Amino acid sequence: MLTPGGSIAHELHMSGIPWVVASQFPLWMRASTMAAEILYKGVLAGEDPRRVLFDLRQRLRANAPGTHDWASIVAYATVPPDFADQVRAFLYKQTRGKAEVQFGRLDTLAKGDMTSPELGDEMAFCHRKIREMIDSWIREARASNDPVLASDRLGMSGALEKRIAVSFEKQRRALADSKARDDELQPLNDKIQEAYLSAQRFYRQALRKAPTNHWVITQYLALEAVRNNRSAAPGNAWHAPLLPWWQAAYQISQWSYEASDSSQSLDRIWAIGTLLELLTLGYVFVPGDWNGEENRHKAKSLAEEMVRHIGDNRFPLESTIRQFERYASVWCCAQWDGVVTEILATLKRQD
Repeated sequence: MLTPGGSIAHELHMSGIPWVVASQFPLWMRASTMAAEILYKGVLAGEDPRRVLFDLRQRLRANAPGTHDWASIVAYATVPPDFADQVRAFLYKQTRGKAEVQFGRLDTLAKGDMTSPELGDEMAFCHRKIREMIDSWIREARASNDPVLASDRLGMSGALEKRIAVSFEKQRRALADSKARDDELQPLNDKIQEAYLSAQRFYRQALRKAPTNHWVITQYLALEAVRNNRSAAPGNAWHAPLLPWWQAAYQISQWSYEASDSSQSLDRIWAIGTLLELLTLGYVFVPGDWNGEENRHKAKSLAEEMVRHIGDNRFPLESTIRQFERYASVWCCAQWDGVVTEILATLKRQD
C-alpha cells in the first residue's frame, strides 16, 4: 500500500492535498472511532499534525491491544521549510476563534437574566475556558525566543482578560439595577478589579518584550484611565507620570501610520485604531494642552479613513468598534464621551 500508485491516499496526495492520513489495513471499530476523535480534535484545534499522529499511534498501541492498528496508520505529507511557522499561525487563529465562541456565548448570556445563579455558573464556565487559552499563550510566550511573537501573545492575553472584566462589569450592572446590596456586589467588584489588573500585568510583560508596541502601551493606558477615573480622589494627579507613556505611544503609532506604503495596509489600519484611542485618552492624560475641537476633527478624519480603506478583512474595523463601544457603555467618562460618540457613529457608517 506504500508503493506509489497502490493507494488512493497516495493519489490524493499527488493531486495536491499536502497531508493525507490513511490506514494500510482496515481498522477495528474501536480504533476507527479513536482515530477519528484524535485526528479531528487535534488538527482542528491547531496542533502540529506530526504530534497528532504520534499521539494517535500511542493511544492505539495502549487502548487497542492485540491489534496492529497503531502500525497501520500512515501519512503522505509535504512539509515545507516554514511548516512550524504555519502550524503556529494556524494554532493562534484557532485559539482566537475558540475565544470568540466563548465571548459570543457571554454576549448572549448578557441579554438574559444575569441575576440568576445558573447564568452565573455558565459565565464562570466561559471564563474558565478563556483562561485556559490564556495559559496556552503564556506558555508559548515564555518558550519563544521571538520577542515580537511573545509580545503579541502576552498582549492578546491581556485583551482576553480585559474582555473578561467587561463581562463582569455587565453582570455587576444587572445586579445593581436589581437593587442588590453592596455586600452582594463586592465579590463582583473584586473580580472586575482582579481581571483588569491581570490584563495590565500581561500588557506590561508584552511591553518589556517589544517596547515599541504602540497598541500594548495604549491598552495599558486605557485601563489605567478606567480604573483611576473611578477610584482616584479629586485632585489626585495620577495621570501625570503616565503622560510620557501617552506621548511615546502617540509618536510611535503616528510613525507606523506614516510609514505604511498603502492606504489599505494592515499596519496602517491598526495604527489608525491606536491613534483613535490615543486621541480619546488625550482628554484624560493631556488635559491642560489638549485642543479638544482640533483633535475631535482629527479623530473623525481618521475614522473615516479606516472605513474607507478597510477592504475585505473587516476584523480591524469590527475590533475597533467593539473597543469604542466599551468606552461608550462600560467605561463611561465625561472627558471623552463626546468624541467617543462621534468616532463610533463614523466607524459604523457604511461605505
